[in-house]
Amino acid sequence: MTNKALQIKRVREKRAMANLAKIRKGDKVRLYDCFEAEHNAGRLFLVLDEPKEICGTWCFRLEGKGWFDAGCVELAEKGDQQ
Repeated sequence: MTNKALQIKRVREKRAMANLAKIRKGDKVRLYDCFEAEHNAGRLFLVLDEPKEICGTWCFRLEGKGWFDAGCVELAEKGDQQ
């Protein structure tokens, strides 16, 4: 892996750990910093289950998406949650 790829991986892992502490079932999130985020800009997803580790990656189950990397989501602001 290149240095750039390792840096990206570390940042995503750090973000995932922070998200595990604050995002819970029933929260709304948006996709962030990934390929899917570009195609779902502005869209909010409901978190259907508590986080689960799948093949070494912590994930949230999102409505309409399935299991998604915890490092690629961010909690929607209270004003955004409609």
